[in-house]
Amino acid sequence: MARRVRLLVDLGATWLRAELIDDAGTVIVSERMRSGGVAEILDHLRGLLLENELTPAVSVLGVPGRVIDPGGVAQLTYLGEAGEIDFREVLGDAPGGVHVVNDLAAGVRGIETLAADALRLVQGPRTIDPAGLDAFALLMPGTGLGVGLGGARLRDAASEAGNALAAIDFKDDDEVAAAFALRATEAPLSYEDLTRAGALETIAGALADPASSEAEAFLAAVAEAPLHRRPYLLLESAPPYAGVGRALRVQARLLARAAQTVALTVLPDAVFVGGNYLTAAWTYMERPFREAFRRGAAHEAYLASVPVWYTDAADLNLRGLRALSHTL
Repeated sequence: MARRVRLLVDLGATWLRAELIDDAGTVIVSERMRSGGVAEILDHLRGLLLENELTPAVSVLGVPGRVIDPGGVAQLTYLGEAGEIDFREVLGDAPGGVHVVNDLAAGVRGIETLAADALRLVQGPRTIDPAGLDAFALLMPGTGLGVGLGGARLRDAASEAGNALAAIDFKDDDEVAAAFALRATEAPLSYEDLTRAGALETIAGALADPASSEAEAFLAAVAEAPLHRRPYLLLESAPPYAGVGRALRVQARLLARAAQTVALTVLPDAVFVGGNYLTAAWTYMERPFREAFRRGAAHEAYLASVPVWYTDAADLNLRGLRALSHTL
């Protein structure tokens, strides 16, 4: 007889993370793979269950896109029109059903599970209880820029909203150079365009020492790697002349101004930032982020009162999916 478990799937635009857990929360199987096309995703989930001879009592999935039917159907942003998936084709026999949420909604729930020692204060007042906030915002740059809203007042208002924030006011020559390097069309650039992980390579190329043959050779070598690996190669081994440090400072300042926009629009009790890209880059980005969050804002006194917290929890979305699975 097949063992009954809960299936949790964090289907990011770059990585798919899946867990099979029992009712006590013990992880039975944990897998991570590159996200692919619709058929590949469904085949992998089917194989995961068959290979382990496990039948999920309930399946909960976090997806990067629009939830068409919370009972199992979603439009995946990064797969375009071909990205509509009906997960019930594979998981429809689960007694507790199939449940789909936006991945930022999962991240928001994940924030509420964190202990204080999993959070680092970037600026603002120190006292905080993530589970007790009336309203908070979560920004997660990665493949795009996700913005999630949570708390009692803003429950589950989440989206891939980084491309919908206010127009950017570029503050210095490095930011202008980054904008010119990334602007491929006449459409205005968004904070998502400039703060996502994939933009680091382009911005670094624009800011690298033009007289340095070493910088040119280094960036050319990085360009030979798979797209999902390039930002992390830049972070792991980039020499100063390659422009990576300046590029990270640009991204940090722009992420801070995106957080400003969200804070002044939503008036949250706190702002959180995190995600896999920031986990790798935060050492370089924390100081310029902190300095830029209040600078130049019309409501600097209010922003000074908003705590901004960074988390390096790599499993934030899965934490949220675990919490959601226990409510079903």
